[in-house]
This record gives sequence, structure tokens and C-alpha cells, in this order.
Amino acid sequence: MFRKLLSVPPLLPCAFRHFSICELPPELTQLQQTCRAFVNSQLKPIAAELDRESRFPKETIEQLADLGMMRVTVDPEYPGGSGQGMLALSLIVEELSRGCGSTGSIVSIHNCLYANLLDRVGSGEQKDRFFRKYSCGTLGAFALSEADAGSDVAALSTRAVEDGDGFVLNGTKAWVTSALQAKSGIIFATVNPELKYKGITAFLVDFEERRGLR
Repeated sequence: MFRKLLSVPPLLPCAFRHFSICELPPELTQLQQTCRAFVNSQLKPIAAELDRESRFPKETIEQLADLGMMRVTVDPEYPGGSGQGMLALSLIVEELSRGCGSTGSIVSIHNCLYANLLDRVGSGEQKDRFFRKYSCGTLGAFALSEADAGSDVAALSTRAVEDGDGFVLNGTKAWVTSALQAKSGIIFATVNPELKYKGITAFLVDFEERRGLR
């Protein structure tokens, strides 16, 4: 019924593109319509129920993964990667949020702060490991904020101490979307508090292989 996102050809890469403020390119219009149809038929009817029951939209996430909407900006060489741009992702999140704000937030954070970040700056080994080990419907978390360090990230108290060929992370994070459902995540910690924000490092952690996570 719905076209998979990968079947929508990506826009031609170039240094600059000019878009009409009144009209989207045909490819993105088609994507918007596909997502809107999904929201109207599959998401809006259950949105209030999800809120009332405080239920995580597991089935919806799986459906969106099948449509290629959980790794929107990821290279198509990896399973579920759609190779689209941030404008495509913005349209998807906008339409999902119109039907269910919490589902839109889950998809936005997973795509922007986990999948896109890993695809852009992760090493080839990291991308092979995490994009291939876990299905495109498996969520990743982004753990930056703490109870005493929200907008002031330089105040992070989570420490990273070198131990052999790795690091031991010790600290507490807060407001981590999909923390209970995620199989892996990007966790921020400081290797030297005296360096403030210059001492902060991002660690890609496989939750299924690491002990001590609570």
C-alpha cells in the first residue's frame, strides 16, 4: 500500500539547491503524501490509546522501519538505509508528529541523534557493526543530558576512565528517549572535567554487551 522510502529517488547532490517556498520537489511531495496516508490510517487512530496506556509504539516503529523511515539519511549500502536528506527526514517527522507527537519525537531522535550521527562520523567498522548487527527497526539512544547538566553540557559529571584498550563509564543520565527499548546508544562523558566542554567525548555503546547499565 505504501511505497518504501528507498524507492523514492534522492535529490541530486550539489553545493546549493533552491526550493520554492510554496512547492516541494515531486519526490518529496510523494514522500509527504505517503507518510500522511500512513499517519491517517495507522497512527492517528491509536495515538490517544498509546497516551492513555503509556504504551511504547513498538508495532508502529516496526512498520516505519519496513517503509525505510528509521534510517532515512543512512547510506543505502546498510540494511534499511534510505540515503535521503534532512529535508526528507523533516517532512517525515512533521507528518508523524501531526498524528502522534510522541511517535514523532522517537523517530526524530533516533534518526537525527543516533542513526544520522553514526552514519556521518562513525568509522566503517562501527557502521558495519551496529547497522548490520541490529535491524533497521532497532532503536538507538542518545544520552547527553543529566539532572544537573541539561543545556550546560560542560557541567557533565559522567566520567570516562581509560581501562586497558577501552574506557569505563560511570555516571547517571536523564531524559534519554527510548532508553528502555534501545539496543545501543551514544553516551557522552568527560575524560577531564577541568577541560569543560573540550574534555567531552561521545562513546558508542552496545547495550547488550555491556554490564552495569541500569
